[in-house]
Amino acid sequence: RGERAVEEWRTALADDPDAGEYTKEVRRELSDALLRTGRIRVAIEALEERLALDDQDARGHLGLATAFTQTGDIGLAIEHLERALVIDPSLHEARGTLGAILVGEGRVEEGIIALAGAAAALPDSAPAAFNLGMACRAAGRIDSAIESLARAVELDGTLLRARFELGVAYALAERFDEAGEQFAAVVAAEPDQRGAHGNLVRSLMRAGRWSEARTAVRTALTIFPGEPTLSWQEAGFLTVTPGAALRDLQRADAADVGDDVDQ
Repeated sequence: RGERAVEEWRTALADDPDAGEYTKEVRRELSDALLRTGRIRVAIEALEERLALDDQDARGHLGLATAFTQTGDIGLAIEHLERALVIDPSLHEARGTLGAILVGEGRVEEGIIALAGAAAALPDSAPAAFNLGMACRAAGRIDSAIESLARAVELDGTLLRARFELGVAYALAERFDEAGEQFAAVVAAEPDQRGAHGNLVRSLMRAGRWSEARTAVRTALTIFPGEPTLSWQEAGFLTVTPGAALRDLQRADAADVGDDVDQ
C-alpha cells in the first residue's frame, strides 16, 4: 500500500519537519516509497532533500542513481553510483550496476574493472558472474567471457540466459561441441526458444554431428513449422553435409521406413 505510506510520511514531515534523526528516517522511507511506486520525478526531489540533510547517505545516492537511470540521465546516475561507492565501498551490487551502465555507455574497460570487483566480492552471485562474462565478451575477451559465464551457469543452472550466452561464447571460440551442449540444455528447458534451436543446429553442423543436426532442425520445424530461418537451415543442411555422411543418413531413413512398413 505504497500510496498510503507516502501520504502518512508526508503528513509526519508536515507535522514535525525538524525532528532531527527522526526527520532523516522519515525522509528515507518517503523517498524509497516514491521510487517503489514509480513516482520518479517526485522521488528525485525527495532524495535531493534527503541528501541535503546528510550528503554521506550512500543509499540516498543509490536511490538517485536508480531514479536518474529511469529518466535516462545516465551521466548523473554514474555520478551518484560513484559517490555512493566512495562513501561505502562494500556496496558491491552497486559496483556491479555501475559496471553494467559503463559497458552500456561504451566505457567497456572501466565497466569490466567495476564488474570484476563485484564478482570477486560476490563469488556466489550468478548475476555478478554473468554481467562480468557479458562485458568480457563485448571486449573480445572470449576466454574470460567463457570462464565467467560458465561460473554463472555453475552457480545457477536454471539461469537460461547465461546458458545461451555461454553457448554463443563457445561458438565464438569455435568450441562447437560445448556450444551445442548449452543450446541443447536451453531447448530442453524452454522448447519455444527459437534462437536456441537455430544456434543448436548451427553448432551441431559446425561440429560435424550431421545426424544430430538433422534431428535438431526437424524437431525445431515441428515446433515452428515453416519458420523461414529454420527452413533455410534445413536446406543448407543438405547443401553442406558431406556426401558420405548424407548417403549414410539417407540409408538410415530408408531403414526407418522399412521398419515402419514391416510393423
